[in-house]
Amino acid sequence: MSGVRIGYSQSEGASHLEGASQKAGVDTEHGNEEHIEAPMFHGSAGDRVTPEYTEFSNPLYLLKTSLEDRISVLLQNNSSITGLLASFDEHMNLILINAEETGHSLNRFFPLLVIRGDSIIFVTRRRFTSII
Repeated sequence: MSGVRIGYSQSEGASHLEGASQKAGVDTEHGNEEHIEAPMFHGSAGDRVTPEYTEFSNPLYLLKTSLEDRISVLLQNNSSITGLLASFDEHMNLILINAEETGHSLNRFFPLLVIRGDSIIFVTRRRFTSII
């Protein structure tokens, strides 16, 4: 199966993260097997097509509209992470920049952090400190 490629590039002096993939489809070059590529967002205009998400048609709409903004994420271990959303994929795997983790009597800072989507309970644009 084809994976998602996320790379670092510099364009006109400004650096940015960019992820690329194609719209979901069937690859017929590999015999009878079906190889699916899932949609992925990219940070700059390119030759890839970005899927359309609307406010209520897809839960990923919140993530799409929050790109390059600060978000807060609550994880299954009850810690919260706040950082700048750089990229995400259809599994809700997130890449955060300048992320701060709080919880379990600790505070940690990560310049670049990848969060696996299946460990996320919820995502919000507002900062939160604890769950009752």
